[in-house]
Amino acid sequence: TRSVFTDEYAFMRQSLKKRRNAIKMTQKKLAEKVNIAPRLLENMKGERRLDVIELLYIAEALEIDVCELLSGVREIVRQKMQTAEAASPAKGK
Repeated sequence: TRSVFTDEYAFMRQSLKKRRNAIKMTQKKLAEKVNIAPRLLENMKGERRLDVIELLYIAEALEIDVCELLSGVREIVRQKMQTAEAASPAKGK
């Protein structure tokens, strides 16, 4: 399985947390709004990954544009891919 400790995942979690704090919503209230157990939100900090459907519900509850959130994640992915490409030997030589 993929790690929950990637830069991309950390960025996404941090963005969601920042928004939740900005609108003064507790984890318990967020869990109620998206109809999941509060401990599942806790587990997303390090034990399990957020799935796409959960992300959509949480983003909606926090009034976050999921496309904007994912564009931030996309930038991290692009940077990593460019770094990996620059570090690998040229193909065909």
